[in-house]
Amino acid sequence: MALQSDDQRAIRQYLLGELSTEDQRQQVEERLITDGEFFQELEISEYELIDEYLNNALTLDERSHFESYFLSATERQSKLSFSSALKTYVARANVEDEDETEEEERSSQRQKNYQPPLWTRLLASPYLRTAAAFPVLIVLGLGIWRVFFYQSETQRGLIALERAYRQERPIEARTSVLPYAPLLETRGGTQAKVDETSRHLAESLLLDAVRSEPGPASRHALGLLYLSEKKFDEAIHEFEEALKADPQNARIHSDMGAALLEREIARANVEGGRSLEEFAESCDHLSKALELDPSLLEALFNRALCYERSGLPPQAEDDWRKYLERDPNSPWADEARQHLRRLEQERSSASQNEEQMLQDFLVASQTRDDDRAWQIVSHSNSSAGNLITNKILDSYLDLEAQGQHDAARGKLQALVYAGRLTVERTGDRYTSDLAKFYNSASTARLSSLAQARSQINKAYELFTQSRYDEAIASYTAAKQIFDQAGDTSEAIFARYRIGHCYVLEPDTERSQPIFDELTSTCKNREYRWLLAQCLYESAQIQAGLNEYSKAIDYSAQALKLLEQIDDTAGIVKSLVQLADEYRSLNDVNRSMIFLQRGLFSIINCHPEPTQSCWELYFAIALDFNLLRRYTTALEYQKEALQLALALNKPLLISRSYGYLGSFYGSLKNYDEAIRNIELALDIAKSLSGQPSGLDMMGNTSLQLGEIYRQTGDYSKALDAYNQSINYYDGLNFKYFFYAAHKGKLLCYKALGDGAATEEEIKTVLPLFDQYRSKITDESQRNSFFDAEQSIYDLAIDFADYGKQNSQLAFEYSEESRARSLLDIMRQGTHVVGQEFDPELGLSSGSKPLTLSQLQEQMPDRVQIIQYAVLENRLLIWVISKGKFQSAQPVEISAEVLNEKIQKYLSLIKSRSESGSEEARQVSGELHDILIKPVESFFDSNDEMLCIVPDKILNYLPFSALLSKSSGRYLVQDYPLQLSPSSSVFIECSNIADSKAGARDERLLSVGSPSFNHASFPTLSDLPEASREARAITTFYRSSRLLLGAAARVREIRSEIETSDVLHFALHYVVNERSAMLSEMVLAEEPGDHARHETSDGSLRASEIYEMKPIARLVILSACQTGIERQYSGEGAIGLARPFIAARVPLVVASLWPVDSGSTADLMIAFHKHRKQDGVITAKALQRAQMEMLQGEDEHYRQPYYWASFFAIGGHTEY
Repeated sequence: MALQSDDQRAIRQYLLGELSTEDQRQQVEERLITDGEFFQELEISEYELIDEYLNNALTLDERSHFESYFLSATERQSKLSFSSALKTYVARANVEDEDETEEEERSSQRQKNYQPPLWTRLLASPYLRTAAAFPVLIVLGLGIWRVFFYQSETQRGLIALERAYRQERPIEARTSVLPYAPLLETRGGTQAKVDETSRHLAESLLLDAVRSEPGPASRHALGLLYLSEKKFDEAIHEFEEALKADPQNARIHSDMGAALLEREIARANVEGGRSLEEFAESCDHLSKALELDPSLLEALFNRALCYERSGLPPQAEDDWRKYLERDPNSPWADEARQHLRRLEQERSSASQNEEQMLQDFLVASQTRDDDRAWQIVSHSNSSAGNLITNKILDSYLDLEAQGQHDAARGKLQALVYAGRLTVERTGDRYTSDLAKFYNSASTARLSSLAQARSQINKAYELFTQSRYDEAIASYTAAKQIFDQAGDTSEAIFARYRIGHCYVLEPDTERSQPIFDELTSTCKNREYRWLLAQCLYESAQIQAGLNEYSKAIDYSAQALKLLEQIDDTAGIVKSLVQLADEYRSLNDVNRSMIFLQRGLFSIINCHPEPTQSCWELYFAIALDFNLLRRYTTALEYQKEALQLALALNKPLLISRSYGYLGSFYGSLKNYDEAIRNIELALDIAKSLSGQPSGLDMMGNTSLQLGEIYRQTGDYSKALDAYNQSINYYDGLNFKYFFYAAHKGKLLCYKALGDGAATEEEIKTVLPLFDQYRSKITDESQRNSFFDAEQSIYDLAIDFADYGKQNSQLAFEYSEESRARSLLDIMRQGTHVVGQEFDPELGLSSGSKPLTLSQLQEQMPDRVQIIQYAVLENRLLIWVISKGKFQSAQPVEISAEVLNEKIQKYLSLIKSRSESGSEEARQVSGELHDILIKPVESFFDSNDEMLCIVPDKILNYLPFSALLSKSSGRYLVQDYPLQLSPSSSVFIECSNIADSKAGARDERLLSVGSPSFNHASFPTLSDLPEASREARAITTFYRSSRLLLGAAARVREIRSEIETSDVLHFALHYVVNERSAMLSEMVLAEEPGDHARHETSDGSLRASEIYEMKPIARLVILSACQTGIERQYSGEGAIGLARPFIAARVPLVVASLWPVDSGSTADLMIAFHKHRKQDGVITAKALQRAQMEMLQGEDEHYRQPYYWASFFAIGGHTEY
């Protein structure tokens, strides 16, 4: 190969990834941006390398680098393919002159070692110089030009983007395109320096490129532009699209991780909160990038940043060190070194030992530096009490015993100071009372108090070793001495420690009376910190009894108190406890919110290992495992294990190994899973004589059962589950019984053991209902049922398939449907909780109707169609007054059914004429699946069909299902309505009967309220809603019309109590966090601008639950009023639900955001048919929908305009 210039050599090394440092790479990239000739030289070098590769002229090392590094770019792969094809073509073209050509090539080879590039040889070919080849020459010439000299818009756009940000980079993370530039960090919101001309050019080129060069490269490039402009949502969308087409592209994954990271950092700066889930998703993409390309420095840099932000500083330190090993000299390395240095300093500064903390406090007390002293005291609490107080007391007693009375007096003065400070800052009198007692204690009494303190310290040592029985004995001995000495404060504390040990054993019968008594005592004595501990322990006890609503209430009280007294460790502990309780209810999203608060209060602090820190990381790992982010769960669990080992507490170590094993199981690494769980079991067995050891063995046996079940070793799994049940039975602790019996049920089902499955169902379902009945908050109960619906699905499937008993299958289905709503309708409810987080309080669960009870109460000429969407089958039953019929099961998976319904909904909502034929096709497929199997059971076209949907079917407009045979929609053949369960349908029908009878209905018609646009800036006025509200009043003799400024909350509240029919034509705003906070947008009350936002022109769902309307019909003529989300089992949650809960028997609501003009026409027609034609509500809606379907306006014939609305509730005769 001919000798090359320094520039050519540098370019060649750059292309092969052979530059030794990041700094050298940076220099090449800078010249590529600024030097056009240098860039052209790079393109020529690319094709020289390609040519050498095709001719086997590269060394072995060069060939390896070419394949692993050079070809990592998609565009270079395309160039290689083109050149290879071109070479083949030339070889064929020269076949007639083979001898001559071979001789020429041999001669040429002898003359020089290096052949000119392929495109040079091609132009020299005698064949191509002939006139006959002229057309071919043109085509090939164009191809050569495009491959060798043409710059795509994507390439030119990226060059412009690099130039735009070469002075300062806009984000902290590295991207795959921007060269190094310093990060601007100011406190005044100054924007990074940008070459606006280049940025505008990049924007123009890259937007054009997506249109003219569609593909992952242009999408990726546009995403990089948006990321640089901090348009994170747009960037993430483009990266997602690019990854769909090129899922194994490491650089796209790296940039996606950077975008997710930067978006969450930006949100935290604005909103003050951070999302661990977003950081986890970022980390997943960055780890994937490194898996695909371990040499990708950008991904390693960004993952280190992500670990820092995620509260995983040890992992961040590890990644920064790896980065510096690979890139020790570039400006990026300088930033990496700064991050690493800061993390190491924070870890070092947090490693202050107990003696140093005590000395710092004593200095602060002598100088009366109250703020510094309080900072130390408030950060020194643990379940063992306050570290500073304990150290001072023990030092004081030691000095008195040694006769050093002056030094002892100094310690006592420090205790008095701590007591005064605590009273002033928190109102807690414990330390103050302690100081008063010791200040008056005689020398003889001090001697016995020293013995008691010694017993307390001994007890705590035993406690840390999980030897709780022995710890209780020492705490009891200490309490007796404190009582005899008259030291009431420390006697109370010793009693608390005894109760704490009983909680951990666990022994509810002994622990609960202790904390019931102590709670009252601490309130009376104003021992606020101890009171918070008692509330915390009471929550633990209630959770162990599966009384989750009570547990959450106690935890919330504890948290509030700990926040008031500024106990950081206690706050974290209570947040973790709340997270654990919500996780137990399967509300992982709310659980994660509490954990985020806990983590980000201590993030990057590298605190000394404490049990609160262990609990926090342990809980985060559990949440991520439930969210199926198994890799992230593993990282947090590894950190929890390190904390447990540092604390040297057997219970924590055993739990850490056990759940680490579970997470390895989630990743299907079963060998490592079993190894870790067996380590946990070994620790537990070392304490087999202790109740705590039995607890550990019960927990690890349960985990081992789960792993064996996942591997298909059902025999070992059953043995492990039975062992777990026996261990906990011996402790009389039933907390894990449901999980163990559920595991057994799944094993028996997998083994095909029908008899054992049937018996286990009889055990599991009552346990399920026991848990459910103890949950008194509605959203908590719904979340629990949502996640555990699979158990009822298993029972339904077994009854239908295993026992061939369709009636039993139906009754299992009915037992699982809308139970919370049924409870509210029968027993009432009340709103509890805080104004910004309201909840519904529920009574103990009531039973749904049996099949025979349903049929006895069924109205005439009505048929119920009830569905059960199982994992791999669909069951359908039809119930009428005299018949129960079951269709042949439809063999379709829930996943496939979900996809079909989502596709149909997407086609409907697109309102595209081009997609209408496809929509009809999908509608016909769904009709075949859902209606055709039971169509022969329908009695007549005049028969009312009540649909009881399941899961995804709650979102489906059944009225718009199209029969392939007749070409008619279902609504054209039958009047339809929905109900969340058959029992709710009967309940609503009975309520409707009580409100029936011929009478002049009074209408309340609310339309287009004049709302505050500042409060709802994205909403527009609704003139069509005004037309609708005004027009429908003409069909009623008695009505009240509230339009514009008159549509206020007070007026509506008053009218609701006196109107038979309520019609709301307005905006409805869905609250993504809580359906209780979703609201109808109304006009403000006069003078409301200064009032609280809840009275500022809206009516929330939570307020409707507490109303007592007399109405027999409500029409919610707004967007998505029928369903905001659905829970498996409970069904649809939306604005219709609180009205039904308030015993309104029938509600007309919508499935999706609706068009205002068509909705007005539909509603006017609906009321006209209902009042002028005298037909019942469901038939009036049917006629109005058919009129629009068959009307003159072809646009409105699409299902989007008429199929959204449905009637939900019971059968009415009005």
